[in-house]
Amino acid sequence: MSFIIREKWIWIIIGACVLAGVLPWLVVWLILAMPGILGAITVWTIVFSWAIAAGYKDWLEDRRRKEKLADLPDQKNFD
Repeated sequence: MSFIIREKWIWIIIGACVLAGVLPWLVVWLILAMPGILGAITVWTIVFSWAIAAGYKDWLEDRRRKEKLADLPDQKNFD
């Protein structure tokens, strides 16, 4: 069982899990530590960026769905 502690991949996984748990709290702490207007600008920038990313993802999914439907053969020809 001690061989697993010497494996590099287990420490990468443990480090990634720790970062996933700590990093969001660190970001929130840093935003709260900022002066009033700077914190508000930061929050609005994050919200705006998140909205753009979500809209772009939805647009890509819709485009991919339309391309998939366009590639399907026309069902009327098989009747």
